[in-house]
Amino acid sequence: MSHNVVISIGQCGNQIGSEFWDRVVHSHALLDTDGTFTSALATFFRNTDGRHDSSLPIGSRLKHLQANAVLIDMETRVVDRLLRGPLGDLFDKRMTLTDSCGSGNNWSTGHLTYGLQHEDTISEMLRRSAEPLDQLQSFSVLHSMGGGTGSGLGTAVVKMMARDYGKTARLVSCVFPGDQDDVVTSPYNSVLALKVLAEDADSVISLDNNALSTVCSKHVLAGRPLRKSPPVPFDQMNDLVARMLADLTSSIRFGGELSIPLSELPVRMSPFPRMKFLIPGLSPVTGALPSMESKKIDRTFYEAFERRNQLMDCDPQRSAYLACLLLARGKDIAPSDVQRNVDKMKRYIHFAPGSKDEWAVSLCGIPSQSHPRSFLTLANNGCFHKPMQCLKERFVAMYRGRAHLHHYLLNGMEAADFEASLESLSALISDYRQVDAAGAVAANVRDRGYVAVGVVKPKVKAG
Repeated sequence: MSHNVVISIGQCGNQIGSEFWDRVVHSHALLDTDGTFTSALATFFRNTDGRHDSSLPIGSRLKHLQANAVLIDMETRVVDRLLRGPLGDLFDKRMTLTDSCGSGNNWSTGHLTYGLQHEDTISEMLRRSAEPLDQLQSFSVLHSMGGGTGSGLGTAVVKMMARDYGKTARLVSCVFPGDQDDVVTSPYNSVLALKVLAEDADSVISLDNNALSTVCSKHVLAGRPLRKSPPVPFDQMNDLVARMLADLTSSIRFGGELSIPLSELPVRMSPFPRMKFLIPGLSPVTGALPSMESKKIDRTFYEAFERRNQLMDCDPQRSAYLACLLLARGKDIAPSDVQRNVDKMKRYIHFAPGSKDEWAVSLCGIPSQSHPRSFLTLANNGCFHKPMQCLKERFVAMYRGRAHLHHYLLNGMEAADFEASLESLSALISDYRQVDAAGAVAANVRDRGYVAVGVVKPKVKAG
């Protein structure tokens, strides 16, 4: 059995974390109805005696359920609201850190100023979170890339974990800004943060606001014309990310025939050290509907690979894969169903030269709260270079004119730091572009025989 700690940093990270814990608590409450602390709960929670903070063993009666969570923000509003809300008792107040001034959408303030100022406190919180867990396998860090606290302090925390917990998997789920982001410095913050993640994280699940907004507009808010729909509230986008995380962790929380520990994710998904950025896809992405009951397993499987269901603004089917993880949830999904569809899909997607043509497959028999069956994919794929190229262009447009640079230099940064981060991003783009070039074969095959809705049409000979 594995133990895992979730670290939420900044406004976005804590809002996603709040939605994640809400989903996890309710899913376990539906199953663990006899008041016993189970091995499923122990993957992300401790059962304490309430007074002396001693951990009670699996099989004991539930007394005080405590999430394996660390909450960090340099403003107070989001964390305070969470602690005062219905989930507040889940969190140890000693495992929270807030400040009053914020990071001003400045990576250097979060990373250098607050990273140094709060380093001892954060290190102590990490120690306290890990100490009671005799089989700690992963730290999961949630943060945004566009703001100051999430990108700056978030990557400072990743550095601390790499230094102090080098043998524990460091998994990051981060949200990139959209191309219409209202934080003018978000290209700087994202590129500076990317360099740290490429060096010190083990796996990076990458999402962006463009894709999240589109998915929510087209699916979650289905029924209204997109051009007439109001802007998608961030809470719906955050809930979509939280659902992805709940699906990802379902097989280790509930067990399954093909469970994959989070600690194995970097080994299975990152064949090259810096190429660790994973694109998630979900199916279905709508809310619970009566029609979902009759939706065929094969159709739901294929939809998880379609561009419209990706949570990053790119299309893995038109590129080449370095690795692919598939997680299936549902009482009626058998290993043979998964294998049948994987065998079919192998004819229509392409793995890059030098990577193993293998799939990591995980199967959980406990369905999600909203769907009788669902699929999650994680793709390490050459198409990642395309949103990164767009990010680079926005960075260069600002940096060429030295716009807003002085705000960063005042915190002790130098122009060389920006140039090193840009060089790191350029190298990452080049690596993924080479993989993408190998995907031309897959695109040609798809255009000849694969229809976007997931139906393979047999070819009919003329005459």
